[in-house]
Amino acid sequence: MKFTIFSGHGQVLNCFRCVSSVSWKECAYQQYETKCSQENDACITVKFQGRYGETGFVRDCVKKKTCKKAELSQCQQTEQCDFECCRGELCNSVLNAQSSRILFMLCMS
Repeated sequence: MKFTIFSGHGQVLNCFRCVSSVSWKECAYQQYETKCSQENDACITVKFQGRYGETGFVRDCVKKKTCKKAELSQCQQTEQCDFECCRGELCNSVLNAQSSRILFMLCMS
């Protein structure tokens, strides 16, 4: 049984961090847990494609209020940018991606 624990105000969140220009699989091999700074209160998973065909796969910490395409630095100057933000402990893992998307939507409503 799996539970997602939401971080309360003032608590530091842990997220997975990785960067790859090849694939999600490569990103997963490189990923590690990181303690987010106090202002970064959400985890993010981003896939983008640049104007010249370059791709990027990123998992990291982020400010929840910047979880909008126009405000994400990873989505600037790109042709396509898909991302998901979540607020649970290590919620941006490979296995949690689907359930975190649902939980984040519930929290935002």
